[in-house]
Amino acid sequence: MVPVSADKFIDKTPLSLAPPRRFMSMKKFEWFIILLIFSFPAFASSQNNYFVKDTLTSIGADLVEGKTLANQMVCQVRQGDSIIQYTPWQVSEYGFYDGRTFVARSIPLPDSTQKVFLERLVRGKYYLYYYEGESGRTFFLEKDSTLFVALPKHGQGDHPGNFRDDLRHYTADCPKMADAIKLVRYNRAGYKKLMNQYEVCKKRPFPFFRFGISAGYSASKLIPKQSISIPEINEMMYKYEGGFIAGLFAESPVLLSDISLVLEMLFTRHEFSANVSDIYHCELDYYAGMYSFQMPFMVRYAFPSNRIRPFVNAGAVFMYNFSQEENLYSSIESQNVIVINDVVETSLITQAMLGYTLGAGFAVQILPRNWISLDFRYNGYYAIESAQAMDISEFQIKSSISF
Repeated sequence: MVPVSADKFIDKTPLSLAPPRRFMSMKKFEWFIILLIFSFPAFASSQNNYFVKDTLTSIGADLVEGKTLANQMVCQVRQGDSIIQYTPWQVSEYGFYDGRTFVARSIPLPDSTQKVFLERLVRGKYYLYYYEGESGRTFFLEKDSTLFVALPKHGQGDHPGNFRDDLRHYTADCPKMADAIKLVRYNRAGYKKLMNQYEVCKKRPFPFFRFGISAGYSASKLIPKQSISIPEINEMMYKYEGGFIAGLFAESPVLLSDISLVLEMLFTRHEFSANVSDIYHCELDYYAGMYSFQMPFMVRYAFPSNRIRPFVNAGAVFMYNFSQEENLYSSIESQNVIVINDVVETSLITQAMLGYTLGAGFAVQILPRNWISLDFRYNGYYAIESAQAMDISEFQIKSSISF
């Protein structure tokens, strides 16, 4: 624990012999040193543990971090082999090296007033504080010395409404916050994001958990492997075959940022056919039909624009073919008559396939919670059960709506 105070150091060396240009340079250097000395406590307090006691800031203190409730009741400082506990009456503020700051304030309780350490989440037009006691969590707003008010989740007594009504009242000078207030949740991350957005008073998409339905069209093609023991399979001509897709999705923002995690459950139906023939009019035909579940798990980045948000996504995809039919049959054409010689059930597509997905698209806002999106995607599936099975290449175009 090192008490820090700022002293003013001025070089008294005569400067009359220095050239004019050097004189100005030295003066600027002196002012730089003075500003550096006076700004050091604020800089150091943001980089190290500190606490403020009797107007003296102790920087580099060995603070002992407790659980949330303990941090709000006492400031614990390790000195040698002992731990000293300071109450909110003794320490006005303390903070950890990672930026978390606790400030002593008196808060109203149902039957009394108690002085505690509130965690300061935002510092600006309003100071936003967070308190988590035995009876639950509460946020507080402070503005200069004229306002210090609690923001309970639900209205109490003669104060009807809920926390969103309070937020609308205290941010009424920035109408651009209206949509964000409808989406914010009663938690630390949500409140911090909202009040930081209020500080700049700019309309920005507010991240929130979404779910919805999807439907679209896909075009898939079989990709044979050289390891398949039937040589004619690699000689066949394969083309993209169309099919439909439909399903559900859920999207959750990561730390209330423009990055989100997307999980989908899609149902698909596909049919494939290919053939090869020789100069003797002998033909080998392959047919496959399957019903599948696709489960993409992606990371998505959406550009922070309003109303229309372009996005890109990438991730892994698992496909399970729960119902499939595969036939391989040979035929010969003789005198304009096709004779089928043999039909063989085969298994060139495995039930479980794993692959990757890449895509891009855009979303359009209809209402604060309702977005319609169009997604273009490429999926590559690989057989994971057998070297005698084929891979699949797929293009998708899909539309979704969130609720």
